[in-house]
Amino acid sequence: MLGAPLHPYTAALASSVPGNTVRGARLESIPGRPPVLTAAASGCAFADRCSFAVDRCRNERPAPTRIDGRTVLCHRAAEVGANA
Repeated sequence: MLGAPLHPYTAALASSVPGNTVRGARLESIPGRPPVLTAAASGCAFADRCSFAVDRCRNERPAPTRIDGRTVLCHRAAEVGANA
């Protein structure tokens, strides 16, 4: 659900798409390079590009968590959902 994302990377992607912002507004950009999803990461694959990332995100892979009937792999999903 792009209207109420629980993962911060999804929220950043949604705000960088033309048409999801106010006409004439500057599009958001996501710093860094896209994650290599085929490479084994020790933490969250999106940590390097996530504004919510903390040390735990870089070092510990998130487990699937159910929030509002949806599954998300993010240590801070509850905080992201509260800010959506």
